Amino acid sequence: MKKIAMIAAFALAGIAANAQEQTNYAGSSKFTDNWSVTLQAGAIANFNDMKDWSPVVLVGADKYFTPWLGAGADVRVAFGSGEWHNTNTAVDAVNVNVYGKVNVINLFKFNGTRRFFEPVAYAGIGYSHKFGEFVHPLDPTDPTPAGAGTVFNNYVNFRAGLELNFNLGKKRNWAVVVNPACVWGGQRNLFLDGTGSFEVTAGVVYHFTTSNGTTTFTKVTPRSQAEIDALNATIAKIQAEKDACASQASQAQAKIASLQNQVNELKNRKPEVVTVKQNDGMECYVYYAQGKSAISAAQQPNVERIATFLRNNDKAKVAIKGYASPEGSKEFNERLAQKRADAVKNMLVKRYKIDASRIEAQGCGVGSTFSEPDWNRVSICTIEK
Repeated sequence: MKKIAMIAAFALAGIAANAQEQTNYAGSSKFTDNWSVTLQAGAIANFNDMKDWSPVVLVGADKYFTPWLGAGADVRVAFGSGEWHNTNTAVDAVNVNVYGKVNVINLFKFNGTRRFFEPVAYAGIGYSHKFGEFVHPLDPTDPTPAGAGTVFNNYVNFRAGLELNFNLGKKRNWAVVVNPACVWGGQRNLFLDGTGSFEVTAGVVYHFTTSNGTTTFTKVTPRSQAEIDALNATIAKIQAEKDACASQASQAQAKIASLQNQVNELKNRKPEVVTVKQNDGMECYVYYAQGKSAISAAQQPNVERIATFLRNNDKAKVAIKGYASPEGSKEFNERLAQKRADAVKNMLVKRYKIDASRIEAQGCGVGSTFSEPDWNRVSICTIEK
């Protein structure tokens, strides 16, 4: 009863510690977190004859509930060899064991990462089955409840030891472990018979990655409600700024689309010839592309009309005034306006052989004749009779 009470107290202490640690560490909320598996091999010898060793192989797994408290289980197979363990069979015994485990270094201080070296103390209970007939080598005639010179094949064993873990690699998934332990067999109605053994094994351990992305618990800094409220306010502010930027981007996109439609309309607009009669004179208009002074093929018929009129009326003269739209600097537009007036004059003189003395060409800068800015890219030719 005393042993059972001690085991229960140990379990209750572990559960209470686990509940407290859950609020301080992440990575333990899921059942699949903080599991490890191991494969080891070694040997076991009886305390009464440490020169008589038998091979042992074990496969095990464990899970940690806090950075320092865990539980594990394994299956151990011992092979028949020597006086103490030879049962005249290939496999001497099979043990199934469960343990409570304490990570000693994390018990005193956990820094949020898996260290290179981590010693673990453990103790537990197991069930063993021994194959074949076993005769006690010290006293073959010793009577037992099962008959002279024999012992029970099924019994309970107790085990305590250390796991010396050397964690390797950047992520610490793999480890090399050395595992010394003491074993006592609870024979003769589960009472210890004093024939304990010393076992040592070594092998590899694999730590599965947890839901927090590491192979162990993540240390969490507790936050007050005031800090949480401040963080939520910051998140709300950032979200509002994001929404405002999205709205501005949408408006800018709509404006760009509208301007693009206007550009497409202007590109597809057919050239127009506008003739306006003012007073006794006659006006003819020559239009240009933006920033250009060359007369396009579509506008040449307007210049030809002026030339025809001047040839048919030898007393008539023409005054050409060049204009520009508002884009660009003042100096640029003044030069462009003069080039446009000169372009009409040069075509009249060179192509249509009109006397230059009958032509006046003047640049007038940015025009305001028309309310539509694009229409002011023009040379206005006024014929005087």
